Amino acid sequence: MHLFPDRCRRGDKRSELGLLDPEPHPLDFIWLELTCRCNLECVHCYADSNKFAEEHLTTAEWASILQDGFQAGCKGVQFIGGEPTLFGGLVSLIEKSRGLGYEYVEVYTNATQLTDTMLDHLETHSVQVATSFYSHQPDTHDAITRTGGSFASTVDGISKMVRRGIPLRVGVIRLPENATGLEATADFLVQLGVARDKVQVDRVRGHGRGAMIVNEHNDYSGLCGHCGDGRLAVASDGSVYPCVHAREFKLGNALEDSLHELAGSPQLVEFRRAMLANLDDQVKKALLEDPHSPRGL
Repeated sequence: MHLFPDRCRRGDKRSELGLLDPEPHPLDFIWLELTCRCNLECVHCYADSNKFAEEHLTTAEWASILQDGFQAGCKGVQFIGGEPTLFGGLVSLIEKSRGLGYEYVEVYTNATQLTDTMLDHLETHSVQVATSFYSHQPDTHDAITRTGGSFASTVDGISKMVRRGIPLRVGVIRLPENATGLEATADFLVQLGVARDKVQVDRVRGHGRGAMIVNEHNDYSGLCGHCGDGRLAVASDGSVYPCVHAREFKLGNALEDSLHELAGSPQLVEFRRAMLANLDDQVKKALLEDPHSPRGL
């Protein structure tokens, strides 16, 4: 599932020339990759997350980045990983984001580590949640995560969020292992209580372990065309990128550089110019037909 939430899609309808304008909008959304650690080892993980990855930034440093983002105009933040619930300061950062005034707060989790205490915090602070799901068949799901029992844990996490009324969207990633059962998997999620319009089928990105599945023909293949347009991604070591899927194009480091300056920097404009010139034809067509398209697919 694309990491960009519906709430933060662009609301303006630009002309064809404007749509392909490399000049970005002012910053209003950030991804914060709190950790590269993850309890799963999914075959397609774009971040190449694993159980042994080291954490780089402290909770205080992430809080400072949150403040910098808000001062730069950010109204939305998504906490990602790795698995963000493994980062000990997640709840503190959720509270910090609400205290600063962030209007949209989302956690992208694999839903296997959701304790009642964590669910209480998500509910109390009106946090949106996104997760990935791979198959209605337990063996297929666990084969993709390469973790036995992950199907049961994920189903349990989703069910708990549904019962509590926590806003939830679920991405079903199309892979060779599950390609023939996507509709049945979507139906299974609906039976669990997930709204049908919150179940989205998406594709593998050719980054990290995903590069073993998808062979992107250039560094811009697989990008949606919105990268860096009012949004930035901060990796677990503080590196700043136009998008979590554009890690070949480092803009700076959030511990040293202002997010406001990076969001309007010449290097970002140059990246966007090159990206828009090299987008796949199918993506360009989708963008021209629907500027709000989150995936360009």
